[in-house]
Amino acid sequence: MHPIARALAQAPRNKTTIVVAVEIWRKLEKNVKSRPKSVLEKVNSRKQMALSDTHFLANMVDHRFLSQNLNSDEQARGFNFLAKISEKFLPFLMSNCGKSSPFTSYLYAESLRFQEPVTWWRSAKITGVQYFKWEELKSPCLNLCEQLLCA
Repeated sequence: MHPIARALAQAPRNKTTIVVAVEIWRKLEKNVKSRPKSVLEKVNSRKQMALSDTHFLANMVDHRFLSQNLNSDEQARGFNFLAKISEKFLPFLMSNCGKSSPFTSYLYAESLRFQEPVTWWRSAKITGVQYFKWEELKSPCLNLCEQLLCA
C-alpha cells in the first residue's frame, strides 16, 4: 500500500490546502487503479468522505488546476456551490476554467504556475468587458478566493 502511505505523508504538509487535497486524492486514485476492487472501493469511499463541494470549487478557482482533474460531477458540484454563494461569480469561474476572456492568456503562462493562487487573483487584470462588472464584484470575489485558496 505504498501509494496510500505516500498520499498520507503528503497531506499534512504546510502548503497543503483543500485545493491540493483534491489533487492528492486524484493521484491516489490513479495509483491504486491496478489494485483489487476492494481497495478501489475503500479509497473511493474515503474520498467521498474527505472531499466536499468546497474542495471542488477551490480546485476550480486555483489557476494551477482549473478543474482539469475533476470529473463532470465534481465540476457540477463546484459550480452549484458557487451559485449558492453568488450567481454573479459564475461567469468569472466559467471564463477562468476555460482560460478565456476577460482573462488574458498571459495569466496562464507556465511560468505563473508557481505563483501563489491568492497573489495570482489579486494581480489578475480584468478589463474591457462591461457585462462582467468586475469593479463592482472585485472585492467580494477576491474575498471568496482568499477563503477558498487559503483553507
